Order: sequence, then structure tokens, then C-alpha cells
Amino acid sequence: MNWYCCDRCQKWHDCDTKWFRGEKHIPQYCCPNCNNYGECYEKFKNDDAARAMKDDKEKKARKKK
Repeated sequence: MNWYCCDRCQKWHDCDTKWFRGEKHIPQYCCPNCNNYGECYEKFKNDDAARAMKDDKEKKARKKK
């Protein structure tokens, strides 16, 4: 899971986790502190699965050539 904290997060402007990660130069990925985390995580899983299926189809097409 590697999507960044975004302005959909209700704590985006004053989140301690985001601030700490920024100070330590750690990627500011979305975290469970966000009320939208569950919704975003489901979307990420669906997008990731679709991307994997597309990659698999492309690999199979290349093998046929």
C-alpha cells in the first residue's frame, strides 16, 4: 500500500503522524488515522487487482507472438 496522505483526510492539516513523517523525511502515506482510510483502502485493492489482471493479459499476449 503506497498511496499518499491526501486532502480527503479530515486531519490532513494538523495530523501528528503526517508532521512526524515529514520531519523525518519518511513518505507520508495514508494511515488508519484517516476516517476515509477504509474506503480508500478498498479502492486501492480494487485498482491494484485490476492493474495485476491487465499486466497478466499483456504478458500472455506477448508470449503468443
